[in-house]
Amino acid sequence: MNEEGRRRLIQLFEERLLEGVSHPLGFRKPLGETIEVQAQRLKAALLGRGRYTPFYLWR
Repeated sequence: MNEEGRRRLIQLFEERLLEGVSHPLGFRKPLGETIEVQAQRLKAALLGRGRYTPFYLWR
């Protein structure tokens, strides 16, 4: 992939992370923030600090 293609891919990816997604509890959050929260929950479960239960998103 050339430099222009890489820039475009990164731009599109960053835009996607800013898109809102519906949380199962009924509110909307940016996709990037939702991914970060899930990573924190998974880390806590792996360290034995709680149980990990993923949630599913709707656009």
